[in-house]
Amino acid sequence: MAQNSKDVLFKSKVNNYISQKLSQSETPPVFSVTDDGYGTYTVGKSNGDVTLTYDGQNETYTFTPNIGDAVSVLASNVSSIVVDFITLNADAQILDSKYITGSGIVNVSSYSGNPDLNYTAPAVVMADILGTTAGEPFYLYPDDLGSPSTGRIVSVMEGEVMLKEDLYPLKDLNTSISVDQDATFILNAKQAEDADVSGEGSSVVLGTIAEESTSISVNTKGTNHITGGKGADAIELGKGTDILYYSFGDEYYESDSTTTKYDAVKNFSVDTDKISPLSRAGISISVASSLERFEDIDGSSITSEQELIDGVLKSTNFSDLGANEAGITVVDSGDYAGAYLYANDSVAELDESKDLFIKMLDTSGLGAVGTLSVGDYFLEAEEVFKVKVEDDIITFTATAAGDISLSIDNNIATFTKGSVTATTTVELSETTKIYLLRDQTIVDSVEDLNGITIEGEGSVHLSGSDGDQVLHISTQGPNLIQAGAGADRIYLLEELGPDTIIIASGDSTSSATDKIDNFDISMYGDTLMLPSTTIAGDAASLGSGDPLEDVTVGQVIIGEMAISNGIVTFKDASGTAGVVIDSTDALSAATTYLSNQIADGETVAFGYDIDSVAGTYLFQANASEDIVIELVGTTVFDLGADVSISELL
Repeated sequence: MAQNSKDVLFKSKVNNYISQKLSQSETPPVFSVTDDGYGTYTVGKSNGDVTLTYDGQNETYTFTPNIGDAVSVLASNVSSIVVDFITLNADAQILDSKYITGSGIVNVSSYSGNPDLNYTAPAVVMADILGTTAGEPFYLYPDDLGSPSTGRIVSVMEGEVMLKEDLYPLKDLNTSISVDQDATFILNAKQAEDADVSGEGSSVVLGTIAEESTSISVNTKGTNHITGGKGADAIELGKGTDILYYSFGDEYYESDSTTTKYDAVKNFSVDTDKISPLSRAGISISVASSLERFEDIDGSSITSEQELIDGVLKSTNFSDLGANEAGITVVDSGDYAGAYLYANDSVAELDESKDLFIKMLDTSGLGAVGTLSVGDYFLEAEEVFKVKVEDDIITFTATAAGDISLSIDNNIATFTKGSVTATTTVELSETTKIYLLRDQTIVDSVEDLNGITIEGEGSVHLSGSDGDQVLHISTQGPNLIQAGAGADRIYLLEELGPDTIIIASGDSTSSATDKIDNFDISMYGDTLMLPSTTIAGDAASLGSGDPLEDVTVGQVIIGEMAISNGIVTFKDASGTAGVVIDSTDALSAATTYLSNQIADGETVAFGYDIDSVAGTYLFQANASEDIVIELVGTTVFDLGADVSISELL
């Protein structure tokens, strides 16, 4: 779709103003058009906007700035043009097959040598402009369309063609528009009033914000997009697929079709034509969750607008409509005969000024009294963010930018993605699962996700919380997890991730130790992010021969240890027998011994096998409180004899 013409005009005025200021000096800068030697010409930007013309006799292009002298170059030498900051004005024929780049604006006018635009082949303008894309749309000016006394037939052959917004309605110009299959014709609602527009292509009718009632006629056979805008519009549809856009109201504006200023649509074809509800910001939304056809109303009892409102909206059926629900009924005779559709917005209470009220002149093919298919009448917008719960599995459909977060209050989980929220009521329990698609990321606290399994191809970024949390993270990642203080249990998905676990000082201690299952210690596996990355140096014997340094817990005595690549093995007081960490007493003795022997900031690891559960403990000495982490099911021996535990950090 083309850019908003008002935005383009505004940007053009701003750029022109700035460039004029640059050129307003006693001696304006010399205007230049610089060749890079390969056919690319850069237009000077300090002399205001530039007009490009062609001299057929001399076969030259002439660049004429607002201020300063023109520059001419051989047309055959020019393959591309760079336009920065300013606006370049040119005929479409001049720019035929030229490649235009830059941050400026290109104004493409119709070919003056063929004003009725019946080209045998339209000009081809290739462009990569950060401002207006040249040729998209191709603007039609008054000279192209004739006058009331001299009508014209204008052929739109391909691409997008747009009427300048200040043009008179086509009916006043006695002009017919023929739109070919590969073309789109763009005009506003006032210009489309009783317009003679036909063909195999498509039409786009842009609504007006003025409180005007227009009679819009669209007869092109392609997919047509029609916005009546404010006012009670009469819209006549043709043989194409027609999408009607209506904005709901808000606290400042009424909806586009209210009970007092409602649109009347003729030839609406159920299941072919669609109504696309819009938010006040112009975003397509799927409003109707249900659509009901109610019993017909006797038209003989309706002789005024007020009686129509009383008979339709204030009937029991319509007054019972809830949020995001719609209803339709038929007035079977009289001056107000027709079908009336009412769509409630996301607020439960009906509001005649904010909701949609649309009349359909044709009553055949509406469907029987009862529940109707929403999709037969309404265009289902692509949800910017939607939460679905099925079989205790939560999934997300999202086009909104940003990460996903959630908050929970009395089992009502409110999910937010970027600036868009979606609320769903779900009993969050140990059986609840969240499934993330690729490129979906949950950013939240571990407290919110305590006990919930997260699966899929997405990622999680979790911040720490106090207390004992249980996390089930089975996403393909990359994942970033900080459990926080407390004895947390983190279940990871084996051989997937990668996962980075952040352990800060005080987060995992000997008295409240975090347990991590399926931690991948391969070279490209998971990572522990600790306050220090220093590994204790190798030592054949630490504590040897000093009974005062022995640690006794229960029946376990540790009096010596050795370190190799950060991996610790323990020995008894004599230094002749190894001590296996196979009990809670042995574990307590080991961590106490390490606390006495390892310098602050140094890290070691040791294996254990307690109650048929084997794994690795990681220990980092800390001045305030030592860090102790249990890697359940992961043994230090998996690292290999020549690999340091630095692979973990």
